Amino acid sequence: VLLAVGLSFSEFTTHTWDPKFQPDQALIQVDIDYSEIGKNYDTRIGIIGDSKIVLRQMLDEMRKSESKLVDANSIQSMKEERKYFSDPEMISESTPLKPQRFMKDIQAALPDDVIVFGDIGNNLAWIESFYMARKPKSFFICSSLASMGFGVAASVGGQIAAPERQVICVCGDGGFQMQGMEVVTAVNYNIPVKWFIMNNSTLGMIKDTQDVLFNKRRISVNFVNPDFVKLAESMGAVGLRIEKPNEVVEVTKEALSNDKPTVIDVVIDPDEAPSFDARAEAMVRAWGVQPSLFQKLKMIPEALRRR
Repeated sequence: VLLAVGLSFSEFTTHTWDPKFQPDQALIQVDIDYSEIGKNYDTRIGIIGDSKIVLRQMLDEMRKSESKLVDANSIQSMKEERKYFSDPEMISESTPLKPQRFMKDIQAALPDDVIVFGDIGNNLAWIESFYMARKPKSFFICSSLASMGFGVAASVGGQIAAPERQVICVCGDGGFQMQGMEVVTAVNYNIPVKWFIMNNSTLGMIKDTQDVLFNKRRISVNFVNPDFVKLAESMGAVGLRIEKPNEVVEVTKEALSNDKPTVIDVVIDPDEAPSFDARAEAMVRAWGVQPSLFQKLKMIPEALRRR
């Protein structure tokens, strides 16, 4: 039996609608939008309503019965055992800066109540894997529509909505160039957003997909960036740069210490890519897309590890 609460069973959350998500016994789906019920998987029981209200009602009924409830401490212990990804590159001292190291160190430098807006591209994969939000309603992304530049602009609105908290955006250089003029808006209205640009001079997710599907035949993914520090300064914002591992914490704290819109150019290793194995397997299963020999060889260690 699978209880799905507020889950749309989209392509990415189900690894391209993997049949494993269809339970043998029953799927119970709770959603405030009736059109989501049974849309992608057969639903035995569909409950339309606000998740918080529905879950409270279910919990009240379970307390009346002899059902054994899971202890809250057990859930917390499970969370501690199954933390986010751990990667040796998180402590790498190499240059260019590894994105894993950047995510680890920026986490240490940010306040607990920070509000983070992610963007679309490989930067989102790094954030989702290595950043751990510490407060409710403090992490926002746009994965369903996958609109590049979303975080660049949405973070301005987030800062207006929560002026008492620091709002940052972690984006890629591609997404920033699509919506980067929002910095001018922030300057004109004195909105102190901090944009961290993970700069690898490429559309990383498209490049990695081309590597997998077309054996590293890359088209229209690499480009020459402007000097983001000078670009920020020309718009009236503060411009900073991070190039080495030991600069992440120091420069992040410097950026947070001022009350002005600030752009931080984070130069990362262009050859470092998030794990694409599960996605490649899903594409092969669902659409018959065949990964290149290069990707097949990369998938061997992962397959052996799962045995």
